[in-house]
Formats: sequence, structure tokens, C-alpha cells
Amino acid sequence: LAQYPMLREEMERIVTQHIRDRENRTKDQVLLLIDIELSYMNTNHEDFIGFANAQQRINQMSKKKAAGNQPERGVNDRFKVNNPYKLRK
Repeated sequence: LAQYPMLREEMERIVTQHIRDRENRTKDQVLLLIDIELSYMNTNHEDFIGFANAQQRINQMSKKKAAGNQPERGVNDRFKVNNPYKLRK
């Protein structure tokens, strides 16, 4: 291109103009991508209470309430064996 200075200048002008034209569109697309990322709701985050997490929390709370209403088990209670011949109603 050193042999053709006018061609080099014209190429530089065209490329520079093309970059300037695309700069605004690129900025708009980046801002749109940022907005999309910010609006994404990460349902896998531990602070998000979706249906599955809410159901688990309700189950845990009801188990805690049920455990709180029952008398404490003794140390030896965990070694008791259920009688398989006991009649069930």
C-alpha cells in the first residue's frame, strides 16, 4: 500500500467509518446483554425460594414442630428393637 497512498487513505477512511458506524450498535448490544443478565432470575441460588425449596422448608419446619411436641428420647431408646409380632390395628 506504500505505492498507492490514495488507496491507503481511502481504505483507512472506509474502515474507520465502518468501525464508527458499528460502535453505537455494539454499545447498544452490550447494554442489552447486561440488561438481560441483570434480569435473569437464578432459581438455583440458595436465597431463591422456589416451589421445591419452599416445599422442603415446610417439610423441615413441620418435622421440627412434630419433634418439639414429642418427649425427648432416652439414650437407650435408639437401641430398642420393634416387636415384629405386635398386633397392629
